[in-house]
Amino acid sequence: MITLITVADSWQHFRHPIEEYQKRLGKSIRHIQITPERLSATHTAQVIHRETERIIKTLEKMKWGTIILCDEHGKTYTTLKLHTFIMQKIQLWELIFIIWGSYGVDINLLKPYIHDTMRISDFTLPHGLAFLTLLEQIYRVTMIEKWSHYHHE
Repeated sequence: MITLITVADSWQHFRHPIEEYQKRLGKSIRHIQITPERLSATHTAQVIHRETERIIKTLEKMKWGTIILCDEHGKTYTTLKLHTFIMQKIQLWELIFIIWGSYGVDINLLKPYIHDTMRISDFTLPHGLAFLTLLEQIYRVTMIEKWSHYHHE
């Protein structure tokens, strides 16, 4: 099982392709969406802290797995290396990817839970596009595993 945890309130611009990939992936993927804190009521540092605490509470409710933080400073993967990585990890554990909120994450709080980091892109992406990109790559990995013609290399 692959779980995606996101801190976001809307995928308005990317709703249709996200729903399409979620449909294609079916029960092999689970999405847990955490509603972001409102900045107007507090300071950025408090927003980051509260959202990180909510991510941790979500992780603590789950059975243990390999937890990957999607981060701009994370490791880069080609599609084939991501395929190998995912296939190795899901044999043993649930694989959990986290896309944090707009203002960041308190890495000091989250660090004890994180096994690795992964960069989705060198570009700064809206969260919906980052989520869509990750979904598409996970779908591509499943198609490589099935020897489908979806992936060309």
